[in-house]
Amino acid sequence: MPEEKSISSLDQQGQEAFAKGEYELAARLFSDAAAGYTASGEVLKATEMNSNQSVALLRAGHLEEALTMLDRVCGVFEKADDTSRLGIALGNKATVLSALKRWNEAIKFYEEAAIVLERAGEDENRLIVKRQAASLYATRFKFIDALLAVRDGYLGLHNPSLKQRIVKKLLFIGQ
Repeated sequence: MPEEKSISSLDQQGQEAFAKGEYELAARLFSDAAAGYTASGEVLKATEMNSNQSVALLRAGHLEEALTMLDRVCGVFEKADDTSRLGIALGNKATVLSALKRWNEAIKFYEEAAIVLERAGEDENRLIVKRQAASLYATRFKFIDALLAVRDGYLGLHNPSLKQRIVKKLLFIGQ
């Protein structure tokens, strides 16, 4: 049990470092936590730490390393049929691809993330990735695709906030 506490403390320290903008430190702490969880046989928890590490690497500017890690992370979550974490990881992968200026691939992964997040019942996260896809469509001058992506994201909300209901209404004017 003390080992578990020390591993979770690495995770917590990683979260704190990330919140302070110390991304290199956060990546190292998440990596150490992942190693600890792997040693204790907690593969999914270790993979979650690697997912966190990939976001820290992205923020630190280590894009290729983040992308490689996310390929592995997505594979583990897919094999475990963990749709919620897989959807988030696919969205993170799309963000890395966007940072690498690989926009068409990024859009593809945002759309794939949206499908997986819909299966997971993650409406809010699905809306986030659909809005990210819409932003990329717009930068590629695909305005109809951008509008449809946003519309689709709001359409998938089951319990929208007041603001989201208003936006949803505006998007469906004329229907």
